[in-house]
Amino acid sequence: MNFAMDTLARAESLVFEWLDDRGLKEAMAPMHEVAITWVKTNAPKQSSSTHLALATMDLYLWFLQLDEQSCDDMLFFGRIADILDGQDPQPSSPYFPLEQLYSDHLSRIAGLGHSTTRYCQERQLALSTYIRRNEIVQTSKQPSFDEFLEIRSVTTLFRVWYTLWEILANFKLTQSEYQGGSFAEALSATCEWQVYINEIASLDRDRQEGMPNLIDCLRRDRGHSESQAIEWTQSEMSRLEALIRDSNSSAVDLDGSSGNLEAAHQFLIDNLDGSRQLYQTKLSRYTPRDFSH
Repeated sequence: MNFAMDTLARAESLVFEWLDDRGLKEAMAPMHEVAITWVKTNAPKQSSSTHLALATMDLYLWFLQLDEQSCDDMLFFGRIADILDGQDPQPSSPYFPLEQLYSDHLSRIAGLGHSTTRYCQERQLALSTYIRRNEIVQTSKQPSFDEFLEIRSVTTLFRVWYTLWEILANFKLTQSEYQGGSFAEALSATCEWQVYINEIASLDRDRQEGMPNLIDCLRRDRGHSESQAIEWTQSEMSRLEALIRDSNSSAVDLDGSSGNLEAAHQFLIDNLDGSRQLYQTKLSRYTPRDFSH
């Protein structure tokens, strides 16, 4: 995606202002490189600085903060679930400033005037699935490929990202469109595609940190070498991408529909291209690889 430099600069300034308000700018600083790069590559190109700022904060809170949280800290996940359910931040909580930041952000999203039901539902699912992932890490369990793919299809958080932008870019679908038909199939395929590209790029970091990775699950379950596992994963990415692009070409808004199917499908396509660019960028979190094919 291409944004005017002043649009991005205003977005970053607004994010830093929100963090400063809660005394968390320094604590969140390590997350900024990945969050702002993801926004640059994957956010719709006509977005306003306010929407880019909201997207950056959403990545801080619903991707990076959850992913980096200590795996044995169940209290944090419970408190954020309570905030998502509408409870107020608790001054006695050890996470009070963070709770305020989550609460502030949810209020800003709700203040846009669109239903946040699906937005909140996907984030509750993310919280509960992170707990499942953390239980695997705590017990040093070696998950099967299928089990960990199910977990990563949630914790890669593409549905979380999508439900933010259907509010910000105003291409919200009906529940039947979201859960069934060609779009639902394309969205599930996009989530799986995003898992595979992330797992390849995260392989070195996951091994260093003792975290499970689908490439290693594949090697263990199917007896593949590392290169065979990566080759199989890239082949699956190609298959899924063809499905997504074919689905996009046949998206038609019918009478009685939301009128947003074509825009929603295009968002999926744009995020394939954006993620490819992201994971070829030199970032401290990922190992750059050639995903041009």
